[in-house]
Amino acid sequence: MELLSKIRGCLLPENLEVHLYPEYLHIVSFTSIGEISTEKMIVRHQNGILQIKGKNLSLAKLLGDEVLIKGCVEQIEFR
Repeated sequence: MELLSKIRGCLLPENLEVHLYPEYLHIVSFTSIGEISTEKMIVRHQNGILQIKGKNLSLAKLLGDEVLIKGCVEQIEFR
């Protein structure tokens, strides 16, 4: 049963994951998106919100509980 839990955790992460790349921000395990603009995005997760600020921000991909934000990310704030 423990092995099954580990596999499930890898396939369906329960904790928020944030991966920053040069031109993208990849967020896994969010609950909703509150605000979308080219300079600011609000992403809600189980324990609060992420406020992303930058330039030319856009949603490049939205799939289930994963979002890929394209643009120049200048600031990420956990609240």
